[in-house]
Amino acid sequence: MMAASCTQPVVVPENYFPAFKVEVLLHAPIQVYQTSEADLHIDLMMLCYQLDTICKQGLAKCPETKRASILRNSKATLVYNNIQQVLFKLLKSTNSGNIASFPIDSGLEELFPRVSAYMAGNEHLISSFKSPAVDEYFSQLSSMHHLLSLSKQIHEEVESQSRPKYLAHQLAILYQAIVNLPSGENVFSKHKKNLEENFPILKRHLAELSEEGESLSSEVREWVLDFTDSLMQGIRSMPSAMTRELLPLAMSFTSMS
Repeated sequence: MMAASCTQPVVVPENYFPAFKVEVLLHAPIQVYQTSEADLHIDLMMLCYQLDTICKQGLAKCPETKRASILRNSKATLVYNNIQQVLFKLLKSTNSGNIASFPIDSGLEELFPRVSAYMAGNEHLISSFKSPAVDEYFSQLSSMHHLLSLSKQIHEEVESQSRPKYLAHQLAILYQAIVNLPSGENVFSKHKKNLEENFPILKRHLAELSEEGESLSSEVREWVLDFTDSLMQGIRSMPSAMTRELLPLAMSFTSMS
């Protein structure tokens, strides 16, 4: 057996000196930065939504009792402490109000009733709170984004491919997205009727394309492109009938700022 070669260590560890201890702040920024009043409002809304999500998760774990206690939840405590810090900075910069009355004065109580109940020190949260404006905001916004993304995907595939493989399936999903839009379905009632009338024609046309290399007819291609383009323009125009759920949160944020 060959003897292992002995070499000097590259580094020799020194003794530990407590004076060189470095505190690791996992939930704090590395560098403190100057923030404007608008930045503080954005931070506050973000933190309130984080705490609201934790509250909803706690209620989801107790569907039978419809009550949940999260006062001892470490994540909730951490977010709550961050909210208190932001509120202190915000009230200091504006020289008005106090932390206790801020949720009511600013409208946060209406936007985030679960957060307001937590901040008030309620021992239990209940699921009987009315659906807050922030829930409706994200539901409507995600539905609009889904409809826009799907329309754009179909439009681009029909433009770039001679025969999109899943065109019929994609249009069926697009139809469901229009039907399931929380608010503003009437805005796209003509698109819905258009799709209902032309979808059977499209399916027959696709069934007749027996050969692999056969392309969509110019009429079908033009119809799909015009249809998806009209949908995208309708969403981007943000009509009032489709943005009812977005207004309460936007108006509350404007009044806070």
